[in-house]
Amino acid sequence: MWPSKHSLGVQLAYGIQGNGVVAAEEVSSASEESPSFQPKIHFPRLRDRGPVLRPIKNSSWKLPTPTDEKDDSVATSMSWWRSKSHSTIYAPDELTEALVAESAPINESFAHDPTEGDQMVLVNLGTGVFANPVNLDGHKVVPSTKNSVVNIKALVYVCGDNNTQLRIAPILPQNKKVTMEDSGETSNLYLPAPFQGRTNYACCNFPHKILQIQASPLLPIIAVRSSSKIHFVKFSWQNDPHTKAPVFDVLPSSINSHEFTEHDLAHFEFSPTDKHSFSIIDVRGKFSIWRLDTKSWRIKLAHQNIPSAKSGNEIPLAISDLEDASSWKSICWAPKSESLIAFSRNEATIFRLNRKSSIPVQKLITSNSWANIWDIKSYSGFAFLLTSREIIFLKLGVEVPFKRLVSWKHYLDNEDSSLKLHVCEAEKKDSFICSVFSKNTPLVMIYTFGFHDGKPALLNDPSCIRTDDTCSYIMFDKIVYDGRDQSTYCEVQATASGIQFSSLHGVKSLSLDGTSQSYPSDTPDDETVSKDIFNMISIAEATNAFHSFSTSNRMTNENEEIWEDEKSDNVPLVQNYAFRLGHDIKKRLNIEEDSPERIDGTEVLNGSGKSSDGYLSKYTPISAIADCLPITIDDMEEFDSMIEQLNDFYESCGVKLQKDMRRMLKGVSLDNCDSVQQLQKCLEETYPEHPNISQVAMILANSYYKVSNEDIESRLQDVYREELKGCSSELTSMFDDWDIQIPKVRAKSAPPTVDTKKRGLLHRALTQNSQHMSQLTSQSSQLTQESTASQASRSSQSPQPGSSQEIPQIMSSQPSSSQARPATSRLSQKLKRPGSQGASQKKKKRKGGFA
Repeated sequence: MWPSKHSLGVQLAYGIQGNGVVAAEEVSSASEESPSFQPKIHFPRLRDRGPVLRPIKNSSWKLPTPTDEKDDSVATSMSWWRSKSHSTIYAPDELTEALVAESAPINESFAHDPTEGDQMVLVNLGTGVFANPVNLDGHKVVPSTKNSVVNIKALVYVCGDNNTQLRIAPILPQNKKVTMEDSGETSNLYLPAPFQGRTNYACCNFPHKILQIQASPLLPIIAVRSSSKIHFVKFSWQNDPHTKAPVFDVLPSSINSHEFTEHDLAHFEFSPTDKHSFSIIDVRGKFSIWRLDTKSWRIKLAHQNIPSAKSGNEIPLAISDLEDASSWKSICWAPKSESLIAFSRNEATIFRLNRKSSIPVQKLITSNSWANIWDIKSYSGFAFLLTSREIIFLKLGVEVPFKRLVSWKHYLDNEDSSLKLHVCEAEKKDSFICSVFSKNTPLVMIYTFGFHDGKPALLNDPSCIRTDDTCSYIMFDKIVYDGRDQSTYCEVQATASGIQFSSLHGVKSLSLDGTSQSYPSDTPDDETVSKDIFNMISIAEATNAFHSFSTSNRMTNENEEIWEDEKSDNVPLVQNYAFRLGHDIKKRLNIEEDSPERIDGTEVLNGSGKSSDGYLSKYTPISAIADCLPITIDDMEEFDSMIEQLNDFYESCGVKLQKDMRRMLKGVSLDNCDSVQQLQKCLEETYPEHPNISQVAMILANSYYKVSNEDIESRLQDVYREELKGCSSELTSMFDDWDIQIPKVRAKSAPPTVDTKKRGLLHRALTQNSQHMSQLTSQSSQLTQESTASQASRSSQSPQPGSSQEIPQIMSSQPSSSQARPATSRLSQKLKRPGSQGASQKKKKRKGGFA
């Protein structure tokens, strides 16, 4: 062994070779008959005794992920709706996507979840045979007899929205022509290639985020850990003559965290020697040992305490450190599975499960002063400990649990808690490649540890590999198909664009002929029928989603009657909605309402009013105007009639109603008419078996009917004038010095005259919903003449530009005697709709109007 301080092992760093040993080296000489020897000093830091990973150019390809399979016709997935159901923001998808992109640097979670473990692993599917092609008369022929045997490997990885999907993809060999970059020589080499075929992978969806996966070293199963549950998945290779693909089977056994702890789970670890045992630790350091029956796949709790001969003397399996606030915890099995080593940021403690042990619990490492523990990985009786200062090569034993062999001071950021460690085996026995990566840097540091002449050493100088800027996890592993070349490795990166697979070589700098490969996508063909997004959501879920995406609460106490009886008459629902659309638009525009009056014997239907600072954005849907939505109506003809009257009413308020559903719904063949009737008809033709077509049509129509001000410029000028009146004389004089030019307000056209036949429904709704205003109206009617005279005098003396626009007034529920006859005649008329004369004669409908 190397000379070193007891219990510290060899300590290396940049510029430090370590303590050397002198050994005799044979020197050959032609003049001397017998060999001669000379002393030579050997150091534990070597330069060229291990592999140096070099990426093979043009060997990268992407593995399939759910983002590759999105159907363009489905602009918004239901999972996105559900994940954002708590939001109160209603905006177009283009706007929200732009905001998300701009706010990504701010919302980036640099303080990562410390309980996230391995996200991908390379497993053995089994042994496969294939035939090498031979040349016959200049043609390549594949013989029917298989003459080559290979181990089929597969990559298991986590992907999907919020990491909820587990996939397995086979990695098969393919004979490739490679070129050595230094000499230009070409040769053939078996390299990993994507499996060709539509069924090229298996996947399994989970209802929660996957935080860690681990493959059993002795069984073809994978443990899938979330924050509160652990599932087990069995993988296999289907080797039928017509179907060759990997298969996933979810085992009928799982573990919930509440079965042994009250906290979230932090780490899972299979036993390397006992195929039935595994352990789980939570974020507070409490762990347990479980047993898995491979015949029935049943799980039972084996230990939560260290066994004791005397009852009541059991020692709980837990590490407790009040100073440790981190959720990171980990477990490492000792040889023979008789001991467990639990890790936190500040310590490592061994728990001996043997009843005869004299020291059942022993603290091995304390790291709360000079360094902290970042990660731990065990491999074939060895362990690698990553701290904030060093990476340590350890040997696991029974008598001595931890024996330091070699340590390297890495000089990485000692405050970066996202540093993680991954270990894979190199081509030589007992040699290992350790990769250290972080979410905060695209550089991956490579360290190679092993043995040289029976002594532990650092086999190569540290090197680095650059990854994608969005890389969140990276894995290296040895993958050899040809016995003649043992230096082939693979690199897998989890990036924002997907899972990237690349080949590397440990000795040579190689490049592949041609361009990068790509894994066959599983996207649907052009002829595939579009996904029915309406079958993904129920009526209740659609209602909740619609409520959540509005700018105001969709339900109030005044409108609960809308939802009481779905089979009730549709007219009251539409009337109530019509009143709200009229009343709330005035509220949004801050329109001051006056009582109706008569001038020169003529009734003023559109009372005067003025607006202050209220204006609407261009993309305001009518669903965001009113505080209720008649989603349960099925009389679309009634609703279309109300929309026509709403358009006339909004024009009198200076508001433009835009109906352009054809442009928004490109996947539905709408005719020239943008009516809800036409939309419902098209949806029924496209989705004939869906039961919620009317509800969907109502949601889409109220979302795509948008309103905006026609006179935003003049309204903003009015706001400026009102603000200017409240300013001091010094401030106004300053504005005069700046010589602000206010453009002349455009003349407003006279408000359109609304057909009295169409106003029956509007007035009736007003009458039904405005009883509470009768007292205020009766009181204000006493001041009608005085108000009229004063307004007339003011308007004749000092007219104000921009204030001559007449805004509709809420009609009084108790008209005067001179108004009774025309109002009564209007209320007695039936609602006229295009093409609905027969229907209107068959049933009587209650009338109403806008506010």
